[in-house]
Amino acid sequence: NAIQSTPAIEAGEGTIAVFYFGLDDANARLRTYDIAANGAISEEDNKVIISGTAYSGHHGGNKVRYSPNSNMYCLIYSDASVDGTASNAAGFAHMLSLNVSNHTITAIGGRVKIEDTNFHVDRGTLVHDPDTDRLLYASFNGAGGDDGYAWVIAPGGTAASPTAAVGTGTRFNSNANNNVGYVVSAYDQGNDKGMLIYADTTAGH
Repeated sequence: NAIQSTPAIEAGEGTIAVFYFGLDDANARLRTYDIAANGAISEEDNKVIISGTAYSGHHGGNKVRYSPNSNMYCLIYSDASVDGTASNAAGFAHMLSLNVSNHTITAIGGRVKIEDTNFHVDRGTLVHDPDTDRLLYASFNGAGGDDGYAWVIAPGGTAASPTAAVGTGTRFNSNANNNVGYVVSAYDQGNDKGMLIYADTTAGH
């Protein structure tokens, strides 16, 4: 599961978004909560993003990150609608717009495919660059030789019709013969650079 607060929880008022898979129905849902100034938390919205095909096994997982520039959530997840198996779990990016006045989801945009098969969201990481309003998703890529790949995602469209534009994946590990394990990331706004830290599983590091 993935959680993202908007703005930071300690600011007093804001929204918490929880992106999760339902074990009973395999639906992928985004649940939002309103944080009041007095610290009270109330559930506001519970949207089904995809129905019955979310894959939460070894190749599954999900990520959520908020873009304050666009006032949208970016969701990354695996969808096993091909045949329900891990190896055929495709990866998608999805944008949702947020109504900040009542902390509910305004609209769910169309999703964009990142990879056709073997998509490992549980090993990935997602950060936002507020200067350019771009998101960086990086992960072990089961469809790309088990190397580390990164994709740039640009939110767009309108509140009524949010969109996501996904760039071509770029391999970031220097040795193409080595496998990449779990990946974590951070964005340095002062230097306008993203940082990736990952395990080189072939080399045993």
